[in-house]
Amino acid sequence: QAISAHGRRAVACGACARGASGQPLGAMAPLTVEEVLAGARATQERVKQGLAEIDKTQEKVASGVSLVSDFEAQWKEFQRKFDSLTQGMVNHIGKMMGASPVPTLRAPDMANELRVAQVLRRASRVVVLTGAGVSAESGIPTFRGADGFWTVGSKNYQPQELATWEKFDEMPEELWRWYQYRWGICRNAKPNPGHRALVELEGLVSGGIDLVTQNIDGLHRLAGSDTARLYEIHGRIDEMRCDERVEGSCMHGRSLDAPENFEDARHSVQKTPLPAAKEEDEPLHRCAKCGVRQRPKILWFDECYNEALYRSKSAYAAAQKCDVLLILGTQLTTGLPQRIVSAAQAAGACVIRMDTSVDLADPSSAGMLHVAGKSGEVLPRIVAELKALRKEPLLAPLAQTLGSGG
Repeated sequence: QAISAHGRRAVACGACARGASGQPLGAMAPLTVEEVLAGARATQERVKQGLAEIDKTQEKVASGVSLVSDFEAQWKEFQRKFDSLTQGMVNHIGKMMGASPVPTLRAPDMANELRVAQVLRRASRVVVLTGAGVSAESGIPTFRGADGFWTVGSKNYQPQELATWEKFDEMPEELWRWYQYRWGICRNAKPNPGHRALVELEGLVSGGIDLVTQNIDGLHRLAGSDTARLYEIHGRIDEMRCDERVEGSCMHGRSLDAPENFEDARHSVQKTPLPAAKEEDEPLHRCAKCGVRQRPKILWFDECYNEALYRSKSAYAAAQKCDVLLILGTQLTTGLPQRIVSAAQAAGACVIRMDTSVDLADPSSAGMLHVAGKSGEVLPRIVAELKALRKEPLLAPLAQTLGSGG
């Protein structure tokens, strides 16, 4: 429709000039320009009223968001006080029972390379804990997300599903092929500057270092770390052993935490043959002594740590006596690494964590100094700072540990 030069409604076509009955609409009074303008003004007023209502609604929403934010702040403060009260009760009960109190952790803080070097200069018992982030800098996938999928038939599996004794017992040939595939990747990897910096650190720290690694690639050994003080708590991908959970195997029914079994358990470990050229040609190997299938010397998700194969108790004992714990490239998602951190903090050690991502608001970051960056880039600079500090007179020991309050 349009408004003609004479101010009257123009009929665009015959169909528009008929009502629902199809009869002409000639009885309707035509609209003048003044009437059209009046209608437009009325519509404009209704739009203004609508916008005003929207503004009021937005104010209510903003008020509600503010209330939610205030509630969250109050809730976090309540949690903090509740945790403090709970810890106080635990310490009180522990004191009554003769136990050591749980340390009150300091707020997390950032540290630069010089500060870390200063701490290491005055340390005498250092433990280093490394994780997948260190190996990732050598090109080894973390096998998380898309990297972790392994297809069997038409089904995709993730590491948490595959890396269990139960799954290995269900389809040992397929799992063996998966580990040989992973070892093929690890064999092509080389130690990075972070690995080599840790080797240098052994000679720069008073008392050397105890190196606890969750990595199974053997790169710390290849870099030259002291094997006597290297704790590979999740095993080695290039080694295999008898499956002690299978009846008839060399170690069947024998405790891997009993000292009298350590020698036999370690003698059951053999080097894994090189991966076959073709995946389908990968054989499942058997023990030459007992004939039982071999398995990777790797700690699976449904298994427990043990001293015979993983030296887990020795690693934990080192953490209990350390004065500095340096954590590199790990999210601390498995049991023993978490316990190692707790043991170091309980001992009053200074805990330093290095990772590419740092979130000081994360409760797990409490009681630590944090360094943002890759170990392969940051560690060599820390080593350089430490070398410079060693040319200066040694300062007095720290009057107070940095890992806990007091």
